[in-house]
Amino acid sequence: MDAPLRPLSQIASIQAGIPFLVSDSVDEGELVFIPSALRGDDEMMPDDSMVQPATLLVSAEDKYRLQAQDILLTAKATPTTLRCGYLAAGWSKPWFFAANLIRVQADSSKIHPRFLHAWFCYPEGRAALIGCSQSTTGQLNLTASSLAEVMVPVPPLKEQMKAVEILQVAAIARRNAIAAAESRMILAREIAFNPPITQ
Repeated sequence: MDAPLRPLSQIASIQAGIPFLVSDSVDEGELVFIPSALRGDDEMMPDDSMVQPATLLVSAEDKYRLQAQDILLTAKATPTTLRCGYLAAGWSKPWFFAANLIRVQADSSKIHPRFLHAWFCYPEGRAALIGCSQSTTGQLNLTASSLAEVMVPVPPLKEQMKAVEILQVAAIARRNAIAAAESRMILAREIAFNPPITQ
């Protein structure tokens, strides 16, 4: 992409998650969003199945709480299991996020959160994330400090909005296509296993 490059630290805030111990009781402790809930790189509306009751090991500061339009990265992964989720704009829960996640909050006056998320998921952005890993093995080890130095293309906001609109249309078309394919599969199974009775 032909656009000025800026360090991520200049266009977003970066925060590692909160350390915790798993709670023995679902009725005790705080709810913490866990890395295994990031199953892909899509926009998401997290539900109660994606959190773990926990005892926090540090003060429950607001900087560890999730917010809508947060971008979440798995801190420890491999190049093939690295995940980058985006919390939908309408989402709202008072949950914390786990220490092995890194939260990126875009400064919307400089870069659109959806644009930044899309770039992280694009091959160029994915390569930048892998390149900033502090591990010399196949295991990635992303940190807030290493992510701060990642150089991100930052075109004018109008251009970003055009790109975001294109991406949103494509995402809707993809979801519709998947839903249609699932409906066809259900129908095919009904026909295969419950064939019509013929005289």
